[in-house]
Amino acid sequence: MMTNTARNVLKFDGQDDYIVLPAMNIDSSQGIAIEAWVYYNSFKSFSRIIDFGNGAGADNILLANNGRSNALALHLFNSSTGQALQILQADAVLSTGKWMHLAVTVDASGNAKLYNNGQEIKSGSLSLPDSVNRAFNYIGKSNWSVDGYFDGQITEVRLWNRVRTQEEITNDMNHNLLGNEPGLVGYWPLSEGSGNIATDKTGNGNNGTIDGASWTLDTSLSFNPSLTGQFEVLGNSDTGYAFVNNQNQTVSYTFTPSGTWSPNVNDPNVSGCTAEGLPSLNPDVMQYFNTAYWPYMQYLKYPTNTCYSLVAQNQTTGTTTEVGKQTTIVLNPGETLIFVLNDWPNDYTNNSGSIKVDYSGIY
Repeated sequence: MMTNTARNVLKFDGQDDYIVLPAMNIDSSQGIAIEAWVYYNSFKSFSRIIDFGNGAGADNILLANNGRSNALALHLFNSSTGQALQILQADAVLSTGKWMHLAVTVDASGNAKLYNNGQEIKSGSLSLPDSVNRAFNYIGKSNWSVDGYFDGQITEVRLWNRVRTQEEITNDMNHNLLGNEPGLVGYWPLSEGSGNIATDKTGNGNNGTIDGASWTLDTSLSFNPSLTGQFEVLGNSDTGYAFVNNQNQTVSYTFTPSGTWSPNVNDPNVSGCTAEGLPSLNPDVMQYFNTAYWPYMQYLKYPTNTCYSLVAQNQTTGTTTEVGKQTTIVLNPGETLIFVLNDWPNDYTNNSGSIKVDYSGIY
């Protein structure tokens, strides 16, 4: 259930308010992603959400509304291409007077996407931003003196040095991060509520200085105290899916698996296997494994757990839990569960299908 809770955010007056960040050199060779929650009061001329660069038209990575319109645009300038402008733009997608979660991703092949509230709104091809030191980095301000300032509120600015999938964006956009998530290189929640420092929660030390923008308590932004989502565990993956408790407090998660997979595409007897594993198959098949294959059960990835079942191992405590049916697991902040289907380590390549897992968490 989505709930509106009071939250400190930064308010920008559209005249001269902004945040200046220190110089940064982000390795974007494997991709890049930028996210932020924004609330527009009005659309100033090319008003920035972010602008990272070395001045006007010099190595810029910027996210802004186009002109005075409600189009969302990503502009890239690369020194390696002679600072030629690259644009990915989605027209008529921004609104005033409401919160929007905006995101942009560019993968290692240059496939770029824009998202609004977790929904893809534009895609195209761009060259990745160069991995260079950028000395002039702003939230709410442009590197061009003729452009306008952001008019509205901003919170939860996130910078990644890898592409983010739509599933990841959707799953994480309605709650705070810990700051140690893989690939997260800049995280400014902008929720301190006092002072003139915008703290970078990643520990990389890229704290910003607030110039003019003021703190305000907002109650209209929907964050999700009952965390919900879905992920997929592929049958042919021996590494599985890493589920992280990104909250700064202990959360009780309930996991509900569904779907079927085949532990061996060449054996029709084991097709239609569920997260319960061997017991979900025909009793004759189960009996055959328990008699003919029992000496080999000790060589499973998790030998003390049910063959072919969905298993979740806590990487901090080492505790292994079977998730054949709806299962509740309590996770402390930062703890990771590795979900994997329990097969023989060398047999994953001939598997097919997947198990989908719905989850919900309560504090």
